[in-house]
Amino acid sequence: MVTNEDRTLAIVGYYRILNGVNQPYSRVRLQGLNPDMIYENVWNHTENYGDELMNYGLITSDATAGEVPGM
Repeated sequence: MVTNEDRTLAIVGYYRILNGVNQPYSRVRLQGLNPDMIYENVWNHTENYGDELMNYGLITSDATAGEVPGM
């Protein structure tokens, strides 16, 4: 993860090498965000405050973990 100096933009990378079957949901908790700023997730078209992303994180699970979030 990298952010710009004024913490208005963050780029997060997550890489999974092997696919686990029936694995629990996984998250990536972010750091260094502005807690009062709204950040847009361009991958799943959601908006979250920085404090949510730092506390709850981004769900990195997909359909192989059971249910697909949001469906």
